Amino acid sequence: MPRLLKPVDLKGWVPKNPKTHDIRNLDWVADPRFEDLGEFLGQKIMSYISKKIGWVNAPLLKMKRSLHKRVQDPISGRAAPYYLRNPTAKPNNSPTYKRWIQFSPVNYHANYCQFYFEVYFEGADAYDEDDPYSRLKPIINPPVNKDEIVIFIGINAGKEGMVSWAEKINDWDEIETLAHFDHVNELIQKLSEINVNDYLEYEPYVVISELVSRYRAQLIRQSLDASDWDTNIDSVLDNLMDPILKYFTEIGNLQVSG
Repeated sequence: MPRLLKPVDLKGWVPKNPKTHDIRNLDWVADPRFEDLGEFLGQKIMSYISKKIGWVNAPLLKMKRSLHKRVQDPISGRAAPYYLRNPTAKPNNSPTYKRWIQFSPVNYHANYCQFYFEVYFEGADAYDEDDPYSRLKPIINPPVNKDEIVIFIGINAGKEGMVSWAEKINDWDEIETLAHFDHVNELIQKLSEINVNDYLEYEPYVVISELVSRYRAQLIRQSLDASDWDTNIDSVLDNLMDPILKYFTEIGNLQVSG
């Protein structure tokens, strides 16, 4: 069970380079708070899963890191056919600059079909030079201030990535995979119709297309002088998690027809 993490516990914990992967961030990712924050975010997701499947408590299961199998082990059979992922802190030996937790249906790599938390730190603007769509999505403006963090939640799916991952699964059906991608588009359309603007800095960024699906929402900035978390995280999740779990369950259980 993760320790009770407070915003003030993160005060002063800032990556040397808050804008991109950098070897100078090595000490930052080695700090215990890196895992503490990941567990805190993972626990937020698990609380909704537990409620859905009737677990009295919300245990934080071990989050996956490297995905060696094409189909992951589910959290709880057909009742919860998804998994949590804690991405490596040092991809290609280059320490990260943000805290990122992913949640995905069992039959897709988290990078290709995911719900996510992203947390940015002092000096960050959320511009990702490795992301070809980064110039389209809103950056953090002004950049993250001293003694605060900025949290994004979102959905991200790419048709090409989903197809390339699924085609190596036994009995793969391309029509089924394309139907799954369309299902994510339907999910994002549904989420875009839910008004959560009271808890956000800006209206959600939404892309519904034939190639990528995106829903990205920047929560109101969290002060690190506070002992308690703002209620914005829970308020947004209260509104969004039911449809996310429903659609991800249908994808994970292969209940979507092409």
